[in-house]
Amino acid sequence: MHLAYLDDSSSDKSSDIVMVGALLIPDDQFLKVDMVAGIAVEQLLRTDQQIAAFEEFHAFDLFGGHEAFKGIDEADRYQAIRVLLNAVQNFGFKFIYSAIDKKAHAYSAYGGGDPLDLTFRMCARGVEEQLNGDKDFWLLIMDETKDNKLRHQLRTSFRLMRTKMLPPYEGHRLWHCHDDMYFADSKDSVGIQMSDLCNYFVSRRLRNLSDSENFLDCFSKNVSCARVEPEWSRLDIFREIDDGR
Repeated sequence: MHLAYLDDSSSDKSSDIVMVGALLIPDDQFLKVDMVAGIAVEQLLRTDQQIAAFEEFHAFDLFGGHEAFKGIDEADRYQAIRVLLNAVQNFGFKFIYSAIDKKAHAYSAYGGGDPLDLTFRMCARGVEEQLNGDKDFWLLIMDETKDNKLRHQLRTSFRLMRTKMLPPYEGHRLWHCHDDMYFADSKDSVGIQMSDLCNYFVSRRLRNLSDSENFLDCFSKNVSCARVEPEWSRLDIFREIDDGR
């Protein structure tokens, strides 16, 4: 079984890119992630007091030297980032993402839909397609949000894609997913923190922020964009006729 840790970029209000990414960790390899994160903490923080007070690796703070990482040398912070991201590639973990340009989205055929909800749906379906070939079971774990409206919206979208008790009808999309989605506080979930790191540097690349390009190189071979066929293409009967000519 895979643990799919999903994180979104909604906290960055200045960005035109809305993105949801999922880090896929086989359940029997989770201990490796926990151990690597512990090693990074010990290398980054010098005193027992600092380690005891540490709560989480938040990509924005770790990269920029904010909050818990204020005053820590850039070289040390960057080395911690590499330790964590190299683990993604070395252990063969997959990172699936979906992203929408809000400006372009507003003029699209589906521009009335919420960009974050759409990226969530696309990302979840991308995970399903990634694991479907192996018929592997997966559990969806989403970064917790204090926005109750957003939380309800994401859960509703999940339930539309993964209906209860798997009735055998064509509308069902997440055949290999656990029967419920879960929300986890990033402070208590190293999987969410790792997903946040991946999400942060893929998002920066999509915005052409080249100052962090070398971090993306740490795991770029394991990154793929969800490419799910739009539903309306299935209704194009005339394409089938044209293809048959």
